[in-house]
Amino acid sequence: MGLIAMLPLVLFLVLGGLVLGSAVLGIRRSAFLPKGLPAACCPACRYSVDTTRPIERCAECGRDLRVAGVLSPELIVRYQGTTSQITGGVGLLCVILMLVAGLGTSAGIGALGSSDEVVVISGLVTAGLVLVGGILAGFWLANRRKRLLQGSDTTHPQPPEQAET
Repeated sequence: MGLIAMLPLVLFLVLGGLVLGSAVLGIRRSAFLPKGLPAACCPACRYSVDTTRPIERCAECGRDLRVAGVLSPELIVRYQGTTSQITGGVGLLCVILMLVAGLGTSAGIGALGSSDEVVVISGLVTAGLVLVGGILAGFWLANRRKRLLQGSDTTHPQPPEQAET
């Protein structure tokens, strides 16, 4: 098999990897908080800001927070991605996994010498199971995004209230 004959396969794998990577990145950006982010921070330098009292400037970089605003995890999730990115990413992953699982199961059972009907049915059942799993994962991720936007599911603990002395 020459190099020219392998070119379509290589292009398919490269483009498939790029599409798969963008789907995973879209899901990650839409449904998960960035790591290491404090409860509220300066948008310029990510310095933790105490929001329990009025503050005008960032103590680290001096940025005017009345103009720039304070960055919160919920705000980041809101502007990083959308629920349609989750839906599209999970759908794309399901299609790819359905093809791989269905063809793999069919090829494996076909190699055992089973009849054609058993091979087709096993491929369809496997693809259907992947589809159901993808639908459940999509609902879970969309619900997670909804909870993040409401502020009820944060992986970052809120700062303890400071007692005034």
